[in-house]
Parts: sequence; structure tokens; C-alpha cells
Amino acid sequence: MYRDNFYIVPDGVRAIPFENIPELTFKDFASCAVEALDDDTKDNVPLAYFQSEGKFFIVLFDYSTGNFLLTSSKSPKKVINSLGVDAYYQFERDIYERSKVSINNHPYLKPLRRPCSNNSVFDFETSTNVSLHEVNVGPVHAGIIEPGQFRFTCNGEQVLSVEICLGFQRRGIEQLIVDSSSNRKRMLLAEQISGDSVVANTIAMSNILEGQLDANQYQLIFHERALALEMERLAMHFADLAALAGDCAYYLGQIAIEPLRTTIINSLQLWCGSRSGRSLVRPSGSFYRLSLDEIDVVTNNINNVKKLFSDISSNLLSSPSLLSRLDGKCQLSQHSVKAFALRGTISKASNQPRDIRISSYSQVPYKNFTVQKLSKGDLLSRLKIRIMEVNQSIDIVLEFLNTIKSIWYETSKFPVYDSSLPKSSLILSPVEGFRGTILHVALSDQNSTLADYRIFDPSMMAWPVLAYAMKNQQISDFPVCNKSFNLSYLANDL
Repeated sequence: MYRDNFYIVPDGVRAIPFENIPELTFKDFASCAVEALDDDTKDNVPLAYFQSEGKFFIVLFDYSTGNFLLTSSKSPKKVINSLGVDAYYQFERDIYERSKVSINNHPYLKPLRRPCSNNSVFDFETSTNVSLHEVNVGPVHAGIIEPGQFRFTCNGEQVLSVEICLGFQRRGIEQLIVDSSSNRKRMLLAEQISGDSVVANTIAMSNILEGQLDANQYQLIFHERALALEMERLAMHFADLAALAGDCAYYLGQIAIEPLRTTIINSLQLWCGSRSGRSLVRPSGSFYRLSLDEIDVVTNNINNVKKLFSDISSNLLSSPSLLSRLDGKCQLSQHSVKAFALRGTISKASNQPRDIRISSYSQVPYKNFTVQKLSKGDLLSRLKIRIMEVNQSIDIVLEFLNTIKSIWYETSKFPVYDSSLPKSSLILSPVEGFRGTILHVALSDQNSTLADYRIFDPSMMAWPVLAYAMKNQQISDFPVCNKSFNLSYLANDL
């Protein structure tokens, strides 16, 4: 039984001593990793597979029980075999890129980013078939967009394959976090991971730096963090909905939705002085506490957004031109989503309701919370999931504002930057960002010093699936399909 070879992390626990994590032979390690994904009674999803200090680690999260599963293998070999499962291929490309480990039998052993530490290059596939043509898009794009390069092989307008090359702005941010001796600087680095997920990533970093806080003593802080996270989710879902409407030439919808995002990010600015939530989240406390007057202003803003969005979403879902443009296009089956270990809005649109907010790792109770899902997995489903999550998050924000007002009497807690990490441990910090579950992993040594740090954004797993979703579609569908995924270049180019 594979579970005997995994350490099942108790509910809510973040720091796991290395001595608790099984160390298997690589053969048994690989066998268990594959067997865990074949268990139809669980929803085991690999959130991390990486090499550190000569050991391989796999981190699974079971969305059906809310438990993490950990195992490891010590393998000094320069060559290993691929695990042979789609869900691990991106992680294996990352291992190949970062180290001198070669991976046998990998179907697509190209570096995940460029330039690469092992001096590998990213060569696009070419075709000698004269009836086919290639279309290159990027890395410099026409709009305000991060750099990424797409190479389409087409038969007329039909896309036969897409290759995606990323890594044009790699910053080495994980190593900068390790090398920094200041937790203040580490928090600033966390804000740079991805500009659209500042709150999510700073919560993840804070959870690692502050250790296991008592929920009863930090109730106000946890609720304010959860409130900021939901406001970030709202802002980005509004941005995605506006972008989808605009790419479908439904400009009335676009110009109606964009002011709603502005209202949300202006509310964040009122709170902490930053429309993206910078400086708001800090370990064990915050310098920015919502005042009672600010709570009333934000509550009024959210109620206005709720009223306006009700009309706008009705119009979106009754526009014949928009519906015909999205319905049935670029579908992803439930099987594909499961095979590629996707989470977030993409998985929810294909009947895989994965969301870590239902677990104890959310730190605050989400009352009457159910994970949204649809089954068709097309462009329209991905738009509808965002509408459903917007309506859900609006109600959550209003609930949290009321809760914060009711416990406002609690004493303010200021940030603490000198907390030490537990010794010789692997520390997990998952947060449900607007794209899906983000996972930060820290490894400490016997001196409680940060030895390694890894960041796993949902975008990493989903980029190749964007290419998969475009197979046999019209190339004109790519801008809309790309918007429906809305993946981060920056969070991939760490």
C-alpha cells in the first residue's frame, strides 16, 4: 500500500522533521508516486517534486481529505528514470534544468525556462512538410504582457501543435530568498514573485517565517489576511472576465467590468496604500489594521459591486455573440485535468473541484463554503466558473468584514521578523490563490537556517496544457484560450 511509504501530515501542521519523512530507494519512490495517483478513492495531486541536497522529495495533497503526503529518496545517480506520468513531467523538466541529473524516457526533456543552469537550450520542433506552416508569437507581444514565445505548427487555420518557451525574465528569486539574512527582505521578495498574487504569496511566506500561530490569539490577523486574499481573487477574476469579453469583441462587457476591478483595488489602497496589497501582510502581524470607518467604506464598495455585477453577469451570459464564440471551444476533459494534475479555475471548469480553502490550512472557517464546478471544460465554462467564484467571493468578503468588525476590540499585533525556523525540517505553506493552490516549501538545516526554498505556482503545471487545449483548434482561438487560462509567466520564471 503506497500510503505506508508516505508520511501523512496531521491536519494543519506545517513543519515536518526530516526524520519523519520516509526515505525510499528510487525504485520504490517512483512506484509509490505513481500508485498514489492511480488511487481512485482519493484525489491525490502532486504539488511539488524536486531535488534538494541530493534528495528527491514528492509532496502530494489529497483534496478529498485535506492531508499532505510526503516521501523522499536519496539518489546520488546522475541519471534517473522518468516517473512516466503526465502529472510529474513538468517537475522533471525543472529537476533536469536545475541540476546535472539526466532523466531517461521523458517524452519532452526540454528545459522549463531559458537560460538554464545546465546550459541546455530550447530548440523548437520544425516540420519539413511543405503543406504545413509555422507561426511565431512573441516573446515581445503587442499589448502590455510579460515575455513568452509560442510556436504554432498549422495546417491552414488548424493548429496541429504548439510549443511554449518561457524564462525570458528569470530572476533567481528562490535563491535570493535563501541567500537573504533578513526576513524583512524575504517578505519584499515574496511580493515580487507575481504581481497579480502579492497577497497570496506574502501569506505563504509569512506562514513559513512565523511558525504555527495560535488561531485563537491571531483571529483578527487571520481574518484580515483571508479578506485581502478574497479581494485579490475578486480583482483578478474581474480582470480575466474583462479580458475575455474584450478578446471576443464584446467591448460593452469589458468596459462595464473594468471599473469593478478598480473599485476592489482602490479599496485595498485605502487599507494599506497599495492597490496590489504590498506591505499589508507581514509575519505574526501587520502595520495596517482596518479602521471601523474603513470597514464601512469597503462594505459599501463591495455592496455596490455586487449590485452592478448582477446585471453585468446576466448580460454576459445572454449575449449570443459571446456565447457562440466560447461555447464548445478549447475543451479539456476531466480525465485530462486529472492526468496533468491541474487545480484552480481550469480544473473546476472540468469537474475537478480542487480548492484548499476547504481544509484546515485556510486558517479561518469559510462558512457554508462549497467548491464551484462545471463539467464541460470549454472556454464558456472557464468564464462561468469565474462568474460563480466572483459571486461567492463577494459574499465571503462581506462575511469577513462583519466578522472583523465584531472582533475589532482585539489588540493590534505588529510584525515579528526574528522568529527562527524549526530545525532540520521541511515546512509547507499552501495558499489558494486566484489561479489555484500555490505552495511554498522551505527546508531548514540543523542550525534553523534556511537551506532551500521552492515556490510552486499553478501556472507551472498548466502551461503545457494550454498547448494541449489548442490542438485541432483554430489559431484565431488562441488569444481567447490564453485569456481563459490566464497563466503567469513571472511565477514560472523564478
